[in-house]
Amino acid sequence: MLRCTSALVIALLTTAALNSPLLCDAEDVSAVAELRNARNAPPRRVVRKLRPPPTAPASPPPQDARAIVGELDVLISDKSSPQFFVRQREGFVFPVLLNETDALPYTGYIVRLYAAGNTSDGTAPPQMASGGAKDFMPGDLTPANSGALALDTKPIAVRDIEFLGPANPGAGKSAPGGERRNITSIVFLVSFCGWKAPFDLATFQSMWLNGPGTRENARTMQNYWSVCSQGKAVMDKDTQTIFEVPLPCSGTINNKYYSFSAARFDYAMTLYSIMNAAEDYVQATLGLNVTGIQQRVAVLPAEIDRDSNIKGMALNPGCLGTICYTFINGRYADDLTVYFHEMGHNLGLDHSGRTGLTGVAVRYWIGKSPGAFSGKTCYNAPNMWRLGWMPPLRGGDLNGSTLDIGRPMTFSLPGSKSYIRIEPTWALRGDEVYNERYSPIPVFFISYRYLEAPFNNLSPPSSRVLVHTFSGTQVIHFLSKQGRGTGRRQSHA
Repeated sequence: MLRCTSALVIALLTTAALNSPLLCDAEDVSAVAELRNARNAPPRRVVRKLRPPPTAPASPPPQDARAIVGELDVLISDKSSPQFFVRQREGFVFPVLLNETDALPYTGYIVRLYAAGNTSDGTAPPQMASGGAKDFMPGDLTPANSGALALDTKPIAVRDIEFLGPANPGAGKSAPGGERRNITSIVFLVSFCGWKAPFDLATFQSMWLNGPGTRENARTMQNYWSVCSQGKAVMDKDTQTIFEVPLPCSGTINNKYYSFSAARFDYAMTLYSIMNAAEDYVQATLGLNVTGIQQRVAVLPAEIDRDSNIKGMALNPGCLGTICYTFINGRYADDLTVYFHEMGHNLGLDHSGRTGLTGVAVRYWIGKSPGAFSGKTCYNAPNMWRLGWMPPLRGGDLNGSTLDIGRPMTFSLPGSKSYIRIEPTWALRGDEVYNERYSPIPVFFISYRYLEAPFNNLSPPSSRVLVHTFSGTQVIHFLSKQGRGTGRRQSHA
């Protein structure tokens, strides 16, 4: 039951919205100036046409011994810009320097790249191109996880790169249609070098999944997905496979040596090695085949934190390739919001930001709303729209045809259950370029949030109206297209 609503008046080119009557001590909305200026000013966002992903050639070019061929991965962290890697079938992983804007659309593609040198030299990464480097020797490249684990591996500057096609052609695009989706994953509770996993199996299961007597409002991960998605995302015992994974402090996997004695959460190569070792343990030691499940969650010991101040990381947003990883720092392993945030990347969601500011310091968690408040909450209104979890308020999906100039419109916003969406089509010039990922103009989302435990915990707890803009579309890759779990065994010790 909704405890309160917010009355909101929207007017274009009038002053009515500057003093909108808001209930429940909600704050004033301040986006009217942007809407007012949009009619006479061109859109501030520069629209650029992205090249469509190329199709794989019928006859691939001959393999070049100087080239690296593998799947393009991207690691998302709250504390740094995206980091790119090329992962080979044999288990070798190469950190590479790529232009973020150009590379992100090709995450999950098989690529062939040629290095400009054996490590980065601090110069700007090159733009995407095709062709081959002629002055590169194979000895210049050493896989980061061959020999002893290299914690200070520098990324390779890339001279040329080719895109050979999707690594997982079955990872199709999906526009939300309101149907229920499964959140399918494997969870590794990892221990090594005398460092224990944050939970034993039974304790983690009680936090992760509902039991026969679990209340609908109990703080479990299963309820978190159900409440925030309004029942459209399903995570239950049939979609989750949980393992306790005790790893040797050092050893070999596929004839490659590793050591975790100096493991740190803020070194990507360490995380790759831990995940590879966990997968090898489950398949080689337990004799279970888990290759059919893309999303893998590694819950790591608290000792690996080493003052990194990074709660979690996600590899391959949208699960576009063969796998997508979620790494949880054991120091924060009892915070369900960390899992919800990082697994949100695997649904294809990105960080939010605050208008007028730049840099990593102002990137906000998916589960938080920038500027007005923070908190452990469900996703913000644009991401709820993008996932198809929550539609706009009836009559509140507006554009230049339905939001008339000078005519105020009044709405009652239900807390956390809907929003007003305004697409300012009056700002279009007619020469915009459209594609499946981005809209040519930012769309406004107006929502109302109030304290609603246990999954909408605002800080400070006072209620308020939020205004977001979003320039994306509803075309999204959804990891749960693979269906439910194996159904054979749900948890393993």
